[in-house]
Order: sequence, then C-alpha cells, then structure tokens
Amino acid sequence: MSMPIEDSPKESYVTFVKACLWHKLAEALSDMVWHDFDKWNKKVQNTVGYQIIQSSDSIAVNIAEGYGRHTPADRKKFYIYPVKF
Repeated sequence: MSMPIEDSPKESYVTFVKACLWHKLAEALSDMVWHDFDKWNKKVQNTVGYQIIQSSDSIAVNIAEGYGRHTPADRKKFYIYPVKF
C-alpha cells in the first residue's frame, strides 16, 4: 500500500486560507442564527429552533475538523457533511 503524497507547502497554505475563510463564514452564520433565535416564538424555538442552532454550529465544527485530517479524501468528507441535506 502506498502512502499518500503530502501537499506542497503552497497548496497547504491555500487550503488553510480557504478553510479559515469558510470557517469564519460559518461562524458568522451561526452568530446570526443565535442572534435571531430570541426573536422567534417559543413554539418555533422548541420545534425547529434548536435543530437550526445545532446545524449552524456544526458547519464550523466540521470545517475545522476536516482541516485537521491527514488525507485529502478524509478532509473532503468533513467538508461535504455541512452541505448535505
């Protein structure tokens, strides 16, 4: 079995910058959801509100966890999780 070829330093830097950008956008989305949550009525908060909060929070977490993976295929898996419906 062959070992995966490591990314070049330039490719690693570009991947890191992209991951940081997507992570910041995901955190901004999560902040907006948390900010608006208090304005929703209790029924909405209790039925779908908490699910929306958990989903928006998990986007940033999956991006961060995916960046820490060692193989491109493994990273890709974590980057795809947040966009599956």
